Amino acid sequence: MNKVKVSRSFLGVLLLAISLGLILAASVQQSAEELYEAAVFKKDADGDMEGAIKIFREIVERFPSNVEIAAKAQLQIGICYEKLGQKNTKQAQEAFQKVVDNYPTQSDEVKIAREKLSVLLKPRQAVGKRDQGFQMFPIWSDQEMKQFPEAGVAVLNPRPSPDGKYIAFIDWSTGFGDLYVQETAAGKIECLTESRPLEERKANAYDSRWSQDCRLLAYVWENDEENYVDLRVIGLKDAKPRTLHRGSYAEEWISPLDWSPDGKNILAIMWEEGITRFGLFPLNGGAHRIIKTFTGLRPGNNPSGGLFSPDGRYIAYDSQQDKEAVNHDIYLLVLESGQETAVASHPSHDYLLGWAPDGGKLVFASDRAGTVDCWTIPVQDGQSAGKPSLAIKNIGYIDPLGITSEGTLYFNRNPDGISMNIYTAAFDPDSGLAESPPEILPLPHEGRNIFPDWSPDGSTLAYVSRRKPPGRGILCLYSPDTGKVREMSFPHMISYPCWSKDCRFIFAIDWEAHNIFRIDIETANIQTIVEGEDVYSPAISPDMNFLFYASRDKKAQNTHIMKKNIKTGSEVEICNTPWIISDLELSPDGRRLAVMFSERPYGPGPSGEENKNILGVIPSSGGDINTLHEFVHPAGSGLVAIDWSPDGRYILFSKIKAEESQEEEPAFGPWQLWRVPADGGRAENLGLECRRFRSLSVHPDGHRIAFFSHGTEGRQPLSFWLVENFLPKK
Repeated sequence: MNKVKVSRSFLGVLLLAISLGLILAASVQQSAEELYEAAVFKKDADGDMEGAIKIFREIVERFPSNVEIAAKAQLQIGICYEKLGQKNTKQAQEAFQKVVDNYPTQSDEVKIAREKLSVLLKPRQAVGKRDQGFQMFPIWSDQEMKQFPEAGVAVLNPRPSPDGKYIAFIDWSTGFGDLYVQETAAGKIECLTESRPLEERKANAYDSRWSQDCRLLAYVWENDEENYVDLRVIGLKDAKPRTLHRGSYAEEWISPLDWSPDGKNILAIMWEEGITRFGLFPLNGGAHRIIKTFTGLRPGNNPSGGLFSPDGRYIAYDSQQDKEAVNHDIYLLVLESGQETAVASHPSHDYLLGWAPDGGKLVFASDRAGTVDCWTIPVQDGQSAGKPSLAIKNIGYIDPLGITSEGTLYFNRNPDGISMNIYTAAFDPDSGLAESPPEILPLPHEGRNIFPDWSPDGSTLAYVSRRKPPGRGILCLYSPDTGKVREMSFPHMISYPCWSKDCRFIFAIDWEAHNIFRIDIETANIQTIVEGEDVYSPAISPDMNFLFYASRDKKAQNTHIMKKNIKTGSEVEICNTPWIISDLELSPDGRRLAVMFSERPYGPGPSGEENKNILGVIPSSGGDINTLHEFVHPAGSGLVAIDWSPDGRYILFSKIKAEESQEEEPAFGPWQLWRVPADGGRAENLGLECRRFRSLSVHPDGHRIAFFSHGTEGRQPLSFWLVENFLPKK
């Protein structure tokens, strides 16, 4: 009996202990969550990053078994270090790496950490070439300029001095460009161009270049009211600039490229209609000399580089390979004789980054290995003297800002200022509600991928990759099952890929040739279907007999929707409107066209009117427009995308979030994804937000959508980096 009593007593104690344990565990869980909320508040509301880091660390140390909270806290540690600026890049990198290493089961946090690491570590030195002193890190961003009251945050054209002691830049924070210089050590900033009252300011500074002795700057000074553009020179201690050349703003543009090593001449590039020239401009103000004339270049595909060799005998530059091949080769021009030679010639796109300080190597970027990498090639007596060597793997499409006398390469990592990626998101086709936030598809050449379109069988995503040089079009076919991407390159820029029902063909727009063409994806054969001045947004009927497209008559200020019989070549007009058609999509059964009409997507009216948008449906055979939904955007906010649900019940569309419609740049503010019944009814918000939704494409399963966007953070700030000790040893 006593034995039984003892056992029952022990059981009671055990149950009590278990209960207390559960209560304590619940208390600990709550404590972790409360600490996390307090840390987030300190980070976001108080802006106290260091204080928040202490609390997040306490969570990681005290609650290691609470993996969900610990992973979130570890991720936030990295974000806090990231916000503290460039000096804390290493700590941010270590914090994000711990998320990946220590919390592999927390997929959301790991994904964000990997994305952060890809930004910090994306450019890495080639395997086998790494030097102990190799370093690459960000040094300056326009967001960091907020700490300097003398200048604003609208930074353009930064240029480090050859000795690395200064950075020159143009500040546009007041709406007018002035030339500034910052001391890299002390952070002191000085404006070199004269300060004037805003009402008297008519001219602006642009691109600048340092003399080799770091005492002078050449720059552009333009005045569109008085119709001139100057090449000017100013010193760090000069009160007034000197004008070396004045041209007509309406007829030409000029920009400095480099100083001769002896400081007596400035190499500049001049653009007139159809002609590009390199010219030498004496510092003493004498007549300039044309040393190279370029003709037959594609629009916008200008040469770049234009850099003196350290001994002043040669000029290196990159330019279009020939009249048909838009990719660039690197060239050396002998100043004395005018003879030029292609070096590092390759079918890929190569562009110049700079000279090694000793003049024995050229540094260039190339996509010859599938990614955009940094390479070097030895040169001697105006020719190549060996094979190219890989220096930095996957550096990306950077904008070179100069190589210092110590061999440090400065560059802008986001030269376009706008990153465009393809995103996907999941949603419930019945309720229409989002099931996941937008996520970037892991595709090559991140930041340059647009116009996604799912194949009718759902196996392949077609998209366009816009890469350098300008004017090159690359159609990509991505398989989610294998993760592989097949590429087809075209000499012109293409857009709006659209699949045929049998998945054999893709229709696309050729912007330069002004046509719609059909690509056989097996043979890559091309056939022109439509020729027109401004055609876009193709849609193919399910039986593949008819092509629908929009055509803008800029002279008459009208937009037409056309229907072309592919077999006979005959065309009929479905619609004619003075409004701009943002997008048109054919219903799955081919009987109706969904059309988004926009009144002023590109700019305001004469009195600053808003941009009205109307989503309507038209019979594909022609007829009246059935208006489904109307809304208003700020004028100039851009085009609005649409698509049908696979069952034909709904039309999805994007629009600016209402409370954000008054932003300075609404196109880069939050947009939302909506849907409306195709037969009429109330529009519904699907709960997805992004910085713009373009080129919507709903997957045939109805559960996923692809689109391209500027992302979740809006317009990206400029990002200036340097890389040290990357050049191979002698």
